Amino acid sequence: MNNHSVYKFNPTMSVFNNNTNLNNSIYISADKKSKSRTSLNTLSFYKPNASVYVKKIDKTDKKDNVKTLIRYLGWKNYSGTISPNLFKNPSMTDLINIWNFIFKHVDPLIEVNKDNYGEVVLSFYRDIGYPYTISKSTLVAPTTGLQYNTHLSALAWLCQLLIFEAECFNDINEEKDVNFLYDFNEDCEIKMEDFILQSYRSYINKEEKNIKDMLSAKLEKELERLENDIEIKHEDIQEKKKKIEEIKSNMKENEELIKRNKVLREENIKIKSLHTNSLEETIKLEKDIEICKKANLDEKNKTEEILEEINKIKETLQKQTLNKAQFIQMNENIDKNKEKIENIKNEIKSLNNEHPILSEKLNNRNNDLKKLAKSVNDKLTEILEILNIYNNLSQSNWNSINTISINIDALTIDTMLNVKWKENKKNIKSYIEKDKKELSNSVNIIEENENQIKTIENDIEQIKDCIYDLEESIRKTNENINNFISDSNNKFNQIIRQNEETLEEARSKQNEANEMFKDVIASKDDKINTLNKIKMENEQLFKEKLSTLQKVLKTI
Repeated sequence: MNNHSVYKFNPTMSVFNNNTNLNNSIYISADKKSKSRTSLNTLSFYKPNASVYVKKIDKTDKKDNVKTLIRYLGWKNYSGTISPNLFKNPSMTDLINIWNFIFKHVDPLIEVNKDNYGEVVLSFYRDIGYPYTISKSTLVAPTTGLQYNTHLSALAWLCQLLIFEAECFNDINEEKDVNFLYDFNEDCEIKMEDFILQSYRSYINKEEKNIKDMLSAKLEKELERLENDIEIKHEDIQEKKKKIEEIKSNMKENEELIKRNKVLREENIKIKSLHTNSLEETIKLEKDIEICKKANLDEKNKTEEILEEINKIKETLQKQTLNKAQFIQMNENIDKNKEKIENIKNEIKSLNNEHPILSEKLNNRNNDLKKLAKSVNDKLTEILEILNIYNNLSQSNWNSINTISINIDALTIDTMLNVKWKENKKNIKSYIEKDKKELSNSVNIIEENENQIKTIENDIEQIKDCIYDLEESIRKTNENINNFISDSNNKFNQIIRQNEETLEEARSKQNEANEMFKDVIASKDDKINTLNKIKMENEQLFKEKLSTLQKVLKTI
């Protein structure tokens, strides 16, 4: 495309309206053709000096610019990604790719890159006649904020311009036909002058040919033929309208298929996510199985340790020399010792009971002896006094008699009884204490042995209970692990089957949608081709009729 190819066409077309449909062809009416063409200086987008005014853009303008850009890029089969989110905040590489793609439709030799875009973009818009000023500051960061809005509006303007040119080129043949019609009308005016001159000459030459009747007859025939052709064309137009309606319905079906394809893609994505989730669940289940196996091994090790302890206890019990007969003999000895202790206790009680009686008797005897000694001493004193009265008697024989002193104590009693009472008493206590100690020691030993036996028996019972509980827990854990493994395997296989079924269903649906989409596109292309053929045939028929009409008028 060059700039002059655009300048040929009428700038008053509605291509700059954002609601313009790309598929609608622009037909130039005869009224517009009768007007003189607008010069290049009157076109707003081809002013030699761009306006200093910078266009302000609101949200609606930005949305419309994005729509225009997406429509143009989709129409021209842009290879990059096309989405509204991309044009809200594109990257620098995306913007450079869009510049290159659109600018090359104007100038195929242009090349925009990261090094030269500051100069190339400004010179391009300046040369093509962009009506607004683009400053160098907008190219510092062209993908951010207001700077991007400036470049977005410029790209939308350029896309509208290219769409306008394409629409005008699609209808260039029709424009030529209309121009030919105007030229034909001018030629007809010239031929009528020739006809008048010819009739005037024939009248002068007295030619009696009735040219007027011939002309009227030919014109009537031609008018009838044209009316028939008009009716045929009207019928063709009605058929074409029906075909257009069918094409529109097919387009709606195509849109529904596209929506269905999107839904299938979303379902495919969900299926893939479910597949990944199932894989993650299987991995978790495998980890849980490994944890259960480790716990099972730990339980087995603990049970083995407990069994080793039980075996050690059994060995210690087997090493002990005591048997049942020895325990019975020990119990009998204990009973005998208990009887001896009871007898000794009874003897001690009897001795303790006899001791106060003997002490009372001894005290009474002591008192009696003291009384007798006192009476004897009194008698001696009386005798001595009497002797003192009678001086003739000698006192030497009486003085040789000692006074009787009664001092009865334990020693005298021991001597009297000829028994060492204190020593025997002490020995008895020591014997009793020794027997008590031996008895208590034997009782303690027996109780300790009995307690040890009871504790050992309790430990054995507890160990048996622990072993039983551990065996039950191991059995339950093994059952749970086996059930868990079987359930997880079944669940995993079920998930895999479901995923495979859903994937197969999604693939079949996607293939069906693709086939239907291909069929719709093929039918659409066929219908477009038929429409183009019909259009070409109509144009050719119209040209033929014009040529025949021109020939008839020339003959007239």
